[in-house]
Amino acid sequence: MKKRITFTVAAVAALCAFCSCQQKEEETVVVRAVAVTPSSLTLETGDTEVLTAEVTPSNATDKTITWTSSDSKVATVNENGVVTAVGSGKAVITGKSGTKSGTCDVTVMGGATSVKVSPESIELSYNETATLVAVVEPEGFVKNTAVTWTSSNAELLKVEGDGLSAKVTAASTKGDFSVTVKTVDGGFTAECKVSVVGLSANGFKTAAELVTFLEKAEEYETEDIKLASDIDLAGATLPSATTFKGTFNGQGYSITNATINGPIFLINEGTVKNLVIAANCKIQPSVGEFAPFVGINKGTISGCTNNAYIGYTVSEEEYILVGGIAECNYRDGVIENCTNNGEINVVANEGVKTDAPTVGGIVGASAGFIRSSKNTAKITHNPGIGILKKGGSIGELIAGKNNIPNHAGGIVGWFVAYDVDNAIGLIDRGIEDCSNTGSVTVTAKGGQETATCRAYVAGIAGSVSGGYLKNCTNEGAVTLDHGSGLNAPVTTDKQMWCGGIYNINLNDHVPGGGYTYPACSGATNRGAVTLKTDYTGAYMYVGGICGNTDVENNATTSVNPLISDCTNYGKVLGTGYGKIRAGGITAQTGNLKKCINYGEIELGPNCLANANVGSFAGNLSCYHAGAGHSIVDCEAYGNIKLGATKQMAGGFVGILGGALGATPITGKVNCTISGPEGSYCGVLTGYCNATDQWIVGTADAPMYVAGKIVVGTAETVLTEANYLESWGQTYNPLVAWDKSGAHESTYIKFLK
Repeated sequence: MKKRITFTVAAVAALCAFCSCQQKEEETVVVRAVAVTPSSLTLETGDTEVLTAEVTPSNATDKTITWTSSDSKVATVNENGVVTAVGSGKAVITGKSGTKSGTCDVTVMGGATSVKVSPESIELSYNETATLVAVVEPEGFVKNTAVTWTSSNAELLKVEGDGLSAKVTAASTKGDFSVTVKTVDGGFTAECKVSVVGLSANGFKTAAELVTFLEKAEEYETEDIKLASDIDLAGATLPSATTFKGTFNGQGYSITNATINGPIFLINEGTVKNLVIAANCKIQPSVGEFAPFVGINKGTISGCTNNAYIGYTVSEEEYILVGGIAECNYRDGVIENCTNNGEINVVANEGVKTDAPTVGGIVGASAGFIRSSKNTAKITHNPGIGILKKGGSIGELIAGKNNIPNHAGGIVGWFVAYDVDNAIGLIDRGIEDCSNTGSVTVTAKGGQETATCRAYVAGIAGSVSGGYLKNCTNEGAVTLDHGSGLNAPVTTDKQMWCGGIYNINLNDHVPGGGYTYPACSGATNRGAVTLKTDYTGAYMYVGGICGNTDVENNATTSVNPLISDCTNYGKVLGTGYGKIRAGGITAQTGNLKKCINYGEIELGPNCLANANVGSFAGNLSCYHAGAGHSIVDCEAYGNIKLGATKQMAGGFVGILGGALGATPITGKVNCTISGPEGSYCGVLTGYCNATDQWIVGTADAPMYVAGKIVVGTAETVLTEANYLESWGQTYNPLVAWDKSGAHESTYIKFLK
């Protein structure tokens, strides 16, 4: 039993040893990784390169490498790892042993096979530039990518190549063109179709586009032209369009750094709107008839703003007509919502004559509508030797042998609503909702030897012939310096008018037949109004609202001007050596209704003092006469100061004269009138030489009076007792000097 077991164990051990020896002799070592060197290659067509492959582990049983190419059209590889570049492109060479492999990325640079251009077609506006891009194929694998660019018409379509890109710029001619790109390697071509369609429908963005438009503006009668950005002219001179009938919309963008010698639009028969001229533009008028936006406006100018300084020096005789927006606005023209912020300075060299000199902050002269516009800038005008003369652009507004004097206004120099064909004045055009905050200064010096023509200066309209004014406001100082420079009285026949809002001017412009005087309503003046004159040959006029109504000799009700619901807060000053009429509302007779004066009125110490033919002042009207003229429901609170003996002043009106009849004179007065010994100061009026027994106040609307008179050192405070006691006497506190006799006092009431 024991012997048998021993044999069995020994046999098993021997058998196991034999099997172990057999396994060691037959064991296989497998490949765990293959690394190909180099891992990437860049070759040119025809080049060869040998790749090597390292097998891990090095004692692998089978290290045989099999080589393959992902794209034999790009690169081939043989059994020895020799890579041959065949064609342009990219291929992956793989070396494989067993189940493992390694790779080499092969890039083959070769010749071009084709070329493409992007975009393949484009539309360009005049002077617009676009960029084209070429792709030489196969993209990224072409050794020589050089190309050339050519235009089918190099004059009308400019091409500037820079490698694989090119800038294409249209000229200013419509048409169909093409741009061709050609490869240097192989001569392959591609073409971009280019259509030049005219002006950009999306708006101009470049100076070149704007300049081209202005040069061709007459072609665009129905198109809506726009700016799409601010336009920088970089100092270049902006050309003037001739006649424009389309719509130009600046969309609030600005023209900057431009030199402007003439109006952007010489004649506008369309619409120019929402355009801004920047303050850095150089406005240098080449002639004396000038405005930066429009010369002659027969269409609409809306929402335009000038911020640049306008200066012009007159060196030789010529017509002067200058506006901050437009030069001349015809009867069919409309100017609305426009603003001038640029100072205007028009000065004549010494001794130079200026024909019909006229300057306005918005427009020089107008026969059409001016609405909701404002001037904020200083206006300075020295016309030198101004000449009464018809001609130039301003002369076209009137007919016959009418002459044109000197005008200056914060909004318009001269407003004339006139039917040229029928030779009558009109009232269906006017100035509405306009304002001026800039000072208006005219230095119209002349002296005995070089007397100027008549001057009309005002905060809104230098003078108005026909038409109307509504709801206008002036806050700027208005100054007319008509001194001779001799500091002494000078005799002349040239009259002057200076008003806070406007002056009426009919003498040389509109025939009397069929004419209706201009009306002014809702106006407010807060600016100081100053007239300086040394001339004694004629009256000079200065008023807080209207300098002169120009109706002293016309008392017919149908032609009287109506000034209603107007208020003056500004000081009214007449100074110099001349003969001056000064009024808080108007210096001249006319129809006044519901007007109020709060502004102080003063006459200088040298103003001509010669009783009723000298200088005088009044709160509502300086000189009031004629049965057709009324003052209804007006109020007078401005203090009046006289500077010399025999000057005259009335708290309500300065002088009452002519045939007054039953014309209403009603309202309230409460002010202080003062002057030196020998001056004439009355709470109601300073002097009365009426030719009839006039009545002040009515049963329904009494005349309410109060105030104080200071003559020299004598002071009289008006009371109900003292005015009734002295009423009807030649000298009394209500009428300082009453030459016309006793008058009805029933409707005069003391204002408590």
